[in-house]
Amino acid sequence: MACLYEGWLDHRLRLAVGADRDEFKPVETKNFGPGIIDGTVSPIDGTLTDTTGTPNIYVQERSRTVRYLSLQDEWRLGRDWELTAGIRYDDYSDFGDTTNPRLALVWATDYNLTSKLLYGRAFRAPSLTELYFENNPTVVGNPNLVPERIDMVELVFDYRPSFNLETVSTFFAYQADDLIEFVNSTAQNSRNQKGHGLELEADWQASDTIQFKGNFALQYSEDADSGAVIANVPRRQLFVGANWRMAEKWLLYGQVNWVADRARASTDPRPAIDDYTTLDVFLRHQPDDRRWQLGLSVKNAFDADAREPSDGTMPNDYPLEGRSVYLEAAYHIR
Repeated sequence: MACLYEGWLDHRLRLAVGADRDEFKPVETKNFGPGIIDGTVSPIDGTLTDTTGTPNIYVQERSRTVRYLSLQDEWRLGRDWELTAGIRYDDYSDFGDTTNPRLALVWATDYNLTSKLLYGRAFRAPSLTELYFENNPTVVGNPNLVPERIDMVELVFDYRPSFNLETVSTFFAYQADDLIEFVNSTAQNSRNQKGHGLELEADWQASDTIQFKGNFALQYSEDADSGAVIANVPRRQLFVGANWRMAEKWLLYGQVNWVADRARASTDPRPAIDDYTTLDVFLRHQPDDRRWQLGLSVKNAFDADAREPSDGTMPNDYPLEGRSVYLEAAYHIR
């Protein structure tokens, strides 16, 4: 339930209150673990045993009730200034409560420039499996977990030098605490992390038929306690896309994606992860009968050797899709 109040000059208040209840009823069949392998069975075949409703299931039936209360005030400080302040309180029946504020100061700096200073705190509640997982040989839940939390500060400049060009520059810093990971097979609030960086975005309508979009991200993240660089996270990323309306019924779209500077974990002896660049091209045609749409797609057109990092179980990392070509036809029934 939410309500608005605008009777206070230059203020707009919003109050929300509510509750939610989730029921989790697991079902499982398996050929391993307690109640199935008791030390007397030697060979394991494909026979499955239904453990639903028994103490040997991977997680027992659980429920979660969440109650929340939030208050927000949009305060017009002056002709060019506005402050939005809010706070939200959540109470979880299984692990406790959490309170999270947010602030947004917006300044209409010029007719084509808006500046914003933002602060926010967010959380991620532990999942039911992270809390209560059991009877599993590799991972076990932990009912003593607390929520993950993140505090972030952002400085944003939204600049529109013309009606056809919009740019957004964002500078940010964050601190994340009590991150949940499985340590020695048990879920733990194992570490804290911090980082900073920037994001640059642009959207340019070059002509009636050509449009460009792009964004560049630069970030540095590290373990807040040890100072070690966070593994497998790209420090630099670039995306550029272009739309060309070649003719009334033809559209050509291309996009380039560049991923770079991914560090290995300090305990990983493998060479550094290679950067990669991929190009995707899409051609679309819509005949006079608009129920039809035809398309040709070429993904990773130059067949780049693009890989996502593994934890070492895959020595050469996870290869992404090589060059692939798709022909598409769609018909919309009216």
